[in-house]
Amino acid sequence: VRVPSFRYDIEQEIDLIEEIARIHGYDSFASTLPEGKTAPFYRDEEETKVEKVQNTLLSMGLWEVLTYSFIPLDIVTKLNLPIPPNAIRMDNPLSGEWEIMRFSLLPGLIQVGIVNFSRGNHDLKIFEVGKVYMKKGSSFLEEYHAGGLLSGIWQKGGWNAPDIQADLFQAKGIIEGLLEEWGKYFHWEETITPLLEPALALRIGEKEAGIIG
Repeated sequence: VRVPSFRYDIEQEIDLIEEIARIHGYDSFASTLPEGKTAPFYRDEEETKVEKVQNTLLSMGLWEVLTYSFIPLDIVTKLNLPIPPNAIRMDNPLSGEWEIMRFSLLPGLIQVGIVNFSRGNHDLKIFEVGKVYMKKGSSFLEEYHAGGLLSGIWQKGGWNAPDIQADLFQAKGIIEGLLEEWGKYFHWEETITPLLEPALALRIGEKEAGIIG
């Protein structure tokens, strides 16, 4: 086949096929759906657990948020949050907002709270389930963490009942309801942390699994 010089749009075999189809008439071809095989979708065990935690917290009336995987160093400093020695720092961050990969979900949740407070919304019931990142020897470690932030009114009152404010006991009840859903045995211990006062440490067996305050 010799292509005329003025048909610079015909370069490949598929271009010739398209040209024949155009001349023959597209309406002359029977309409068929493309065929193909798709691999079955499998959700691994970790994703199934994460989805169960998310659905449980949503069923309790909380709102899910998604924050960035990078956190600014200044908010970590303001929160007096100790930076673990195996935290991942950026050598050449694009801006001050991307200095360090998050080792905790708390800075991101606090940022969401700050934005809402600046817009006059003080009633917050938010949570996030996401990965945190740290170094582990010559490689990197990714772990799923869950965190939440409660503020203002937990439940609106009626004509015969006052508003219920969000407090430590509401947070404690959420965690206990989540763990009971999983059938976990746990207990609480009073603890001291520079960020939360008062504060309770959640222990599952001998392991500290989290802190609320």
